[in-house]
Amino acid sequence: MKGWSWSMVEDRMIAAESTLRRLPEEALRGNNSSWPDVVRESFEAYGYNPNKIKTRPSPRDIDMMRVTLQWLLWINITDRRIVWGRAERKHWDRLAGENGLMGGVPEAQLCWQAGLLASRIV
Repeated sequence: MKGWSWSMVEDRMIAAESTLRRLPEEALRGNNSSWPDVVRESFEAYGYNPNKIKTRPSPRDIDMMRVTLQWLLWINITDRRIVWGRAERKHWDRLAGENGLMGGVPEAQLCWQAGLLASRIV
C-alpha cells in the first residue's frame, strides 16, 4: 500500500483504539468462562449498573487493529505512549506532562513518528 500520509496513519490508530475499546472485557482478560452469564430479573437489575451499549467490532476491524498495534512496536516507548495517547484523544498538554515533554514537542513528534510509520508501510 503506497501513498500513506501521517493523517491516514493517525486515523488507523484512532480506529484501532476504538476497536480495542469495543471488544468484550472477557476477550481482553483472556479468561473466558463456559458458564452462561447470570440473567437477573428486571426488578433486581434495574439501576444496578449503568447501561452500556457496546457494538462489537467486526472481524475485519479486529484484523486491522492487530496490524495497526504492531506498528507501535517500530517506535520507542515514549513515542509509543504519545501516539497511543493521541489515539485515545488525550490533550497535548496532558501527554506532555505524562511524558515529561515541552508543550509543543509532542505534536511535532507525533507528526514525525506518523511519517516514519507511513514510510515503513509499503
